[in-house]
Amino acid sequence: MINWIKYDPANPPTHDMEYLVIEEDEPESMICTAYKHRDPEIWITCHDHVVLPKVTHYAPINLPGEDTSNE
Repeated sequence: MINWIKYDPANPPTHDMEYLVIEEDEPESMICTAYKHRDPEIWITCHDHVVLPKVTHYAPINLPGEDTSNE
């Protein structure tokens, strides 16, 4: 199960980390990996470095055995 978090620009997640993201309001929304830029309004896709302007939800990527104690 993916625990989606509603994106709030006033309280952004840690920057320069990868997340699953979705632009829910887009007619052809897709889930992709992106990293959070220092600018609270900017998300950039990991595979082709495209700016995603309308991210509505994100989820941290936690792999088995990964240390997540610092979140």
